[in-house]
Amino acid sequence: MTPLVLQLQAEALDPNVRIADLLRKSKVVAVKLGLTEFGAWVENEINGYPDNQSLPDYRKQVGRLKARNPYQGWMPAIIRDREFELEVSTCYVTDPIGPLEETIRRSLEEEVGYVFHPLNGRQQAVLAEFFDVYMEFQVHVPAATAIGILDAVRNRVLDWSISLEQAGVLGEGMAFTVREREAARTMSNGNTYHIHGNIGVLGDVAHSTVHSTQSIAYSQADLTELRSVVDQISGYTGQLSGATQCSVVEALADARTELDAATPNHGRLRAALASIRTTCEGAAGNLIASGILGLITKFLS
Repeated sequence: MTPLVLQLQAEALDPNVRIADLLRKSKVVAVKLGLTEFGAWVENEINGYPDNQSLPDYRKQVGRLKARNPYQGWMPAIIRDREFELEVSTCYVTDPIGPLEETIRRSLEEEVGYVFHPLNGRQQAVLAEFFDVYMEFQVHVPAATAIGILDAVRNRVLDWSISLEQAGVLGEGMAFTVREREAARTMSNGNTYHIHGNIGVLGDVAHSTVHSTQSIAYSQADLTELRSVVDQISGYTGQLSGATQCSVVEALADARTELDAATPNHGRLRAALASIRTTCEGAAGNLIASGILGLITKFLS
């Protein structure tokens, strides 16, 4: 029978395995080895986080503020104060991983292009006063950005299981030997890597190789070229259809907002391009979508 830790690795590499199922098996391993810090992270991912303060960085995502026009649907809500805009468009995603994974899956399958986050009553009231108009407000996060949470969790489980294997901790059947449990406890001594904060590596594994993902930095030449590419793609959107067209147009608006800013947010710019890529990849066989992919690929490598 394949050792439990190697099963975990195989399932972390398999995109067809649900993240919630992967985490449940990770919980079994963590409990049997007595790795409480990693186990606490798994519990939070499975059941949801109790508050914003306990969230890992990868669960803090920036979206686009939208207002619901009763005649035209969801429209961008423009805020010229960039600090206030960032504050109201930052989502602290505390949801359990299972429902979150299902929401993202539906968004991708139905080509919606985004995951929405409703605002509470106080936030709605503040925005209604700010805009002097009473509409419903939501924050829309591109599906390509939202899926980053799932990738982060899958990658952390994979790296943790690799570290266990390197320490000789495998598990036969559903059990670990005394030596394996001692080896796992030894790994958690000394330097402890925490889940929260900018480092972003997992606890309990002192020699983990997981690192936080840094936003790509574009040069001034890149930004100049990107402006030209965005203009070029805008000329093609009329030849796209339905949800594909809407998603690309919305992401282009996000990209243009950053390109026109005095200090572009490179992370948000990359997220907009990634959203376009995801949408166009889903439009398999469409020559225009393939052409758009060719234009943006170099900026996402």
